[in-house]
Amino acid sequence: MIGDMCERLGDGPWKDKFSDGAFFTALSLLTGIDNRMDDVCDLLVERVVPFVFDLDTYYAGITDGYYVGSPELEELNSYTPDIPYVAFWGEETEPVMYNTLVHLLPGREPNSEFYGPFGANNDSYLCEQFNSLKNDYYANYEAHMEKRREILPMLGDGFGVLFESIFGVVDAVGDILWDVYDLEVDYYTHGELAAAWYNGYSWLQHSNDNWKVIIGGMEYVYDTTAYCLCVDVFDGFEMVYEYDYIEDWGFTSCTEYAFYYEPFSDCDDVVNLTQIDIISYVNDGIVTKESASNVPGLTYSRKMLGSNHFSMRNDLQTKFRLDELYEGDLGGFFTIMPR
Repeated sequence: MIGDMCERLGDGPWKDKFSDGAFFTALSLLTGIDNRMDDVCDLLVERVVPFVFDLDTYYAGITDGYYVGSPELEELNSYTPDIPYVAFWGEETEPVMYNTLVHLLPGREPNSEFYGPFGANNDSYLCEQFNSLKNDYYANYEAHMEKRREILPMLGDGFGVLFESIFGVVDAVGDILWDVYDLEVDYYTHGELAAAWYNGYSWLQHSNDNWKVIIGGMEYVYDTTAYCLCVDVFDGFEMVYEYDYIEDWGFTSCTEYAFYYEPFSDCDDVVNLTQIDIISYVNDGIVTKESASNVPGLTYSRKMLGSNHFSMRNDLQTKFRLDELYEGDLGGFFTIMPR
């Protein structure tokens, strides 16, 4: 996902930086812009991102025991607890990706001095940066589209003859019309740049949903069904009938069904239509509720509303749940008497 992010977010700024009217296409071909962008992305993914997030330090000693089949997990799964278990699980607010990953930024770790005791609550910094960046990308996309709209009327009937001559656009007597040539180059260039900026905008627009799919917080369920497509021969009006139902009614084909029920329609075509159901699961930005509350010997399960996988180490929900735990609201086993 990081590699995809780098390529798509870098597409617009990179091409905009190196576009220069008539030289844009030549620059792309001669310098290999796409390859250069790959080099930049490799640098970001391999060096800059780990340095900024300091992932190795952040996860040191934690994720080593998380891999499938690890001795730590095997030991936990085979253990039968003889004491009550309580599970606290988070339900982060949207967008979960940015509200969660903010705590990977240097200085915004949950237990940092920046927050103080139980203070890692609702930090919207990364979400605000994300919204600002998304607006910037769309503004650049729209700016280049507006340039295209301004140029199009100037091209008139001659539009589309850019490549009729390797020397440029020519008139009836062979003179090069450099002004028309420049306009057409600008038109195509702004189209390329608009597409590049929109590529990054689209990534930002869908990044949170893509993140939830990765962590198991969202699932797309596809259901494809065959239908008879019936088109009215007079007005072209279309109707569809589920093919399985037609078979249940005793018909062997769409055409046979049309003979009895759609005599003025052409129903020869069978089309497959796909319905996509989006299923969301409560999650803390990293782990779903089902996983976080699936504890052997569980006696109580408590939601931490607005807490993510990192902030729950030091937010108000942590304080509230611990107060409940130690004051006996979740069973006498955990009760601590005042001292």
